[in-house]
Amino acid sequence: MDERERKRWSGLNAEAQRALAARDYKAGSFAQQVAGAGVDAGELAAASRRKPEVKRIWIPGVEIFSRNVHSQRHRGVFGEFVRRDEGILSKIGL
Repeated sequence: MDERERKRWSGLNAEAQRALAARDYKAGSFAQQVAGAGVDAGELAAASRRKPEVKRIWIPGVEIFSRNVHSQRHRGVFGEFVRRDEGILSKIGL
């Protein structure tokens, strides 16, 4: 640990300073990340369910998709949940 790092952790005793280590949150396979610390929603929505690793962890019947959120002046935001002619609903034919 260099002098700058030593000053940053000056409030800790020497034993605690020696135990400091950077965590690797990206460690593990995609399935391990989903089950553990989690992944970004965009990464999950873009995951190909044809891959064996993703297929193994996917819950049947669950669909994850992106949606548009529109800013409305003086009214807040409006988010479209789903459109009948797009995504999974277009395949169902409602």
